[in-house]
Amino acid sequence: MHERLLFLLRGLGFLDERRSIRALSSDIGSAKKMPTPLTLRVEEGIVQGTTFDSGRLKHITIGRTRTNRFQIKDETISQKHMSVDWVDDAWAAQDLGSSNGTTVNGVSIGVKTPYRLYNDDLLRIGVDTRIRVIFHDGSGSRKLESVKEEGDQNAQEEEEDLAGQGENVKNDAMEERIEQEVVVSTSRAARRRPTTSKKAKPVSQSTEMTLRDWFRQEMVRVPTILHERAEATIREMEIHAEQLRQSYVHLQC
Repeated sequence: MHERLLFLLRGLGFLDERRSIRALSSDIGSAKKMPTPLTLRVEEGIVQGTTFDSGRLKHITIGRTRTNRFQIKDETISQKHMSVDWVDDAWAAQDLGSSNGTTVNGVSIGVKTPYRLYNDDLLRIGVDTRIRVIFHDGSGSRKLESVKEEGDQNAQEEEEDLAGQGENVKNDAMEERIEQEVVVSTSRAARRRPTTSKKAKPVSQSTEMTLRDWFRQEMVRVPTILHERAEATIREMEIHAEQLRQSYVHLQC
């Protein structure tokens, strides 16, 4: 694809013949991965007012020595104190094992653990050096991102509540239908009973058992049966144990 594009551009006279395909391909690839330009502005500290523009950089080290991209001559700042890196299409700050640590908006960040940055974040390094992070495109701040995340979370919770309410309504309707079917079945069974010499009494509403009543009855009856069977089993085990003990005593004699 790139070769066809180069051939067309050369034919139109837009490209120098000496420019290689590899060079242009590199430019095209790097253009897609360009980080958002930012400015680091020192708002407090001995170099207050100093700024640093990222340009095309993706890795910016900040420290006391000249080997850093952004040098701040402050004895309370480590030689290589921290870095600001373009990671996964976003800027992130990380401490490089400094003596006095690094904070973002008052939150201490871990050593060599990327911490995502947003527009207008405030970095603190050393004792009193504070650096403001400014995105050139003015992209969203941390507050806006927090409001968005909170809104998404609330919307998800509302959907889950509605789904839960729908499920409860469905379960209630099913339970009511089962109860009605049990009542109808009980009434039909009562009507089908063979008649005796005495006149059969009509089935009253009080004698009809609903599904809820049956559940309550079984909750009382089943534990009672299990308790009785457990006691019977224990008694049998005690009798068997006594027989074994007597047999052992007899053998000893």
